[in-house]
Amino acid sequence: MDNVNPALQYNFAKMTPATENHFGQPYDYGSVMQYNPCE
Repeated sequence: MDNVNPALQYNFAKMTPATENHFGQPYDYGSVMQYNPCE
């Protein structure tokens, strides 16, 4: 994370079931926002 602006590092936070909110909807595994761990 050395190359990421500190003000923007929150965008790379890993979510857990306790911190996610799907608003009662199933998780969309086909979402375009699904990131590969190597990206």
